[in-house]
Amino acid sequence: MQTALGYIFIIMATICWSTIGPLGLYALNAGISPVERSFWGAVFGFILFFIHACVMRRLRIPLKVFGACFLFGCVGSAGMSFTNNFALLGAGAGMASMLQNGVTPVFTAIFGLILFKEFISSWRLTAIITVIAGLVLICVSGGGLAEGAKWWGVAAGIVSGFCYSMQFCFLKNLLKKYPTPNLFMGTTLGTAAVMLPFVDFMPDKTVEIWLYLFVPIVISGWMGSLCYASGLKRLEISRAGVLITIEPVLAAILAWILWDEMFSVLGWIGSLVIIIGVMLTTIEKQRRPQKGPGQESGESAAGPDTGKAELSSEAECIDAAGNAANLDLQAEETAKT
Repeated sequence: MQTALGYIFIIMATICWSTIGPLGLYALNAGISPVERSFWGAVFGFILFFIHACVMRRLRIPLKVFGACFLFGCVGSAGMSFTNNFALLGAGAGMASMLQNGVTPVFTAIFGLILFKEFISSWRLTAIITVIAGLVLICVSGGGLAEGAKWWGVAAGIVSGFCYSMQFCFLKNLLKKYPTPNLFMGTTLGTAAVMLPFVDFMPDKTVEIWLYLFVPIVISGWMGSLCYASGLKRLEISRAGVLITIEPVLAAILAWILWDEMFSVLGWIGSLVIIIGVMLTTIEKQRRPQKGPGQESGESAAGPDTGKAELSSEAECIDAAGNAANLDLQAEETAKT
């Protein structure tokens, strides 16, 4: 049940995040610089998460944890926001989203293997390769811009995906212990702080421009982050990283509707391949090694090392059950407020 909820939350986050590029172009095309858009996005995000924490009556968080989130916001979150805005300008909303989310599952799988010892099955590896193949097809197609994607826009999209994957690894364990809004308060405050010295503020903004800056943050920054955090508590980071790659397909459709960014046939084939890759990871079944006859407890058919991994996996399941109970209590308290 918890795994199913994890998939639902990640899909909801994906839908919210698919709007960040197409809606963000309104502010950029109105004359807002990428740095200023990143700054205001962080400021509005901090305000929204602060209000959320106040409503939940959970403003307390250890100073060292908040400091760690602040520092990550200065590096990881700021880097993702900044480079994503340049990717929007240089590659278009559709390709920017494709680039960011195409490289994310690769980096999340590597980080998950190194930092969390997550096993990458052959099925999941096939899903990752399928997603990358779809990404390559879209890049070869030239994207949705009439003049084609610029090299610096493509590079910015890849760097944005790298920073994006860092967020999965950083928040993985913290989300099990601390309220989501409190953590994102730290990251957004760090992003705003590092951006402030470099912002060249646009004077005399109209109400329309303020809406261009605010509305995408409500949808993609606040709602998307809350859904993403809830899903990440229930799924492995490598699986969640592959699942969200459906986001660029939705973003490409929205960019076509709003900005007439039309992929070629090859581009849409690449989008279809990405969807297939996502389907592969969602239908993957976890399998436990079976003990052979006559083997001692703690050893599997593959030997003692596999037995240790199995015991470790059982311990993780017990820990996950405890976390799920805590999540249910938090949900009840939130519903009451």
